[in-house]
Amino acid sequence: LDQRLNQVRHGVQDADATMVLFTRPIGAISKAPILLIILIAGIYFAVDFFGSNGKLAASAKHSVFEARHMRFTVLATRSPELVQDPVSISKFGALLHGCEVELAPGYIIELKHHSSSIFLSLVSLSQVSPALFKANGYSLTTHASAGLAGDPVRWVVHWSSHQTKQPQSIPETDWILQAASGCVFGLNDLGCLPRPAIRYQLSDVRNKLHKFDLSSPWFMYVGTLIVYLPIVFGCLLGALVGIMGFTEGSRALLAINFWVPGVLEVVTALGMIMHDRDYPQTSSLLTLYWWVLGVSSMVFGGIIQFKDMYFTHYIPFHFLLTLVGLNVHNKYIIRERGFEVPFSPAITFIFWIVFLLSRQRVLRRTVNTIRADKDCYDMAWKAVAEQPEQLAACMQLDSITQEFDVKARPQQRMPFRTSAWSLAASGSLDSMSAMTPLFMPDSHNLEVVAGNPWFSTMIFTPTLLNQTPRICSLDQLYIQAAVLEPLFLDKVNSIAQASSGMFLFRNQSSGHTSSNNVVSTSEVIAGMEGDALTHTHTHKHTHTHTNKNTHKY
Repeated sequence: LDQRLNQVRHGVQDADATMVLFTRPIGAISKAPILLIILIAGIYFAVDFFGSNGKLAASAKHSVFEARHMRFTVLATRSPELVQDPVSISKFGALLHGCEVELAPGYIIELKHHSSSIFLSLVSLSQVSPALFKANGYSLTTHASAGLAGDPVRWVVHWSSHQTKQPQSIPETDWILQAASGCVFGLNDLGCLPRPAIRYQLSDVRNKLHKFDLSSPWFMYVGTLIVYLPIVFGCLLGALVGIMGFTEGSRALLAINFWVPGVLEVVTALGMIMHDRDYPQTSSLLTLYWWVLGVSSMVFGGIIQFKDMYFTHYIPFHFLLTLVGLNVHNKYIIRERGFEVPFSPAITFIFWIVFLLSRQRVLRRTVNTIRADKDCYDMAWKAVAEQPEQLAACMQLDSITQEFDVKARPQQRMPFRTSAWSLAASGSLDSMSAMTPLFMPDSHNLEVVAGNPWFSTMIFTPTLLNQTPRICSLDQLYIQAAVLEPLFLDKVNSIAQASSGMFLFRNQSSGHTSSNNVVSTSEVIAGMEGDALTHTHTHKHTHTHTNKNTHKY
């Protein structure tokens, strides 16, 4: 019985997953293909996050790089007339977590000026090849006697691990760009992206130390790292809970994949705004895509949890909204990145297209299945339409039914609570006990409908009749059919008896059905009641005989 009710609740057992996804998305969570996709997505994000080269391992480096040489190159000064020469910079240093790098014994830092660049090199005092130093920042100190006009406003910082004592001879291809006068925080990277076109104004105070920390602030960890944790665990646990049959729990975990990352992305945007002064590279414009992605993801999660009927409709909207927001961010805010497609919304959009095409395939297959029945109905209606009297009667019936348009009904409350128990107690379901599989297919009986509290608590609850009673899921149709079937069959039975209805039956000896093989409804009911009495009498006789035999021993 539990298995049967579970089938009724989630649609037919062998229904196509793509059809269930579009008719009742929450019911699709119980389908094996959907659970497999969620599980694969969870495994992918887990490997991408916890893998040896994943996001967690990259974040542990804190933007630290290992180098033997660093190069500071001036691109522009305060005065355009002056030569691009770092004459106003007296010292260029490497920093690790905001402090000067610690050198092993026997090593020193050597500075060299060449053209518009300052080279910082790790030099060994012995003949041993110089080791590497770790850094995630740099410092600039202005010259005490230099004027303000020579201060650099645009520059770039490179590093290299090339083994040489002449850094100016290192090929340009061996230098790696690490920082610049300006940078912007990316959407998927913890590090700040160098932007040499952005100008930076050094302090007017002479002989002042300026520190530039390249490590990521806390809000970037929230938006680009921690945001993956609910996605990983939500997909994996959601798939496992769905396999165990807990559909509601699986839906809640699937919703977590969207609304929790959305909250974290909004926190990232707020952090960028609050720390605008601490990080000159942040601005309110840079938070545009964070707001778009965060708010849309929270709405998406809320739809999955509370309004899953709009699930399939929101997927393309979510993709298009984030696509436009991302490329506006790249083209008009960062201005140095081309066309880009958002990763996670693109994945959901691709699956949406696949399921849409699969749904069309299922619908086409269904149409082909009922094509023969449709042709029979068309022939029957064609015969009706060729007779003026019957056609006029149909048109009259159509005009009558139009007066009962459900859209014209006022909103009203059900006058009383109705349950399967009250229907049975009032006698409305009395005839159900006399029903046999001839009248009640699929072995529905009184115990299934009236004796199950699941129907009483889940179906017959007080509600408001909607002005447009739209069918939102297969659940509604199956539950309504399960409850109304005995009432409908009882009405058909009474009409058949009142009109002396006849049934066609197949002759078991010949195996054929003809117009002569008919039986009236009253005869069927009498035969059924006789079989029931015979069965009851036999059961009592057997029970009595068993009791007598029992007393003998």
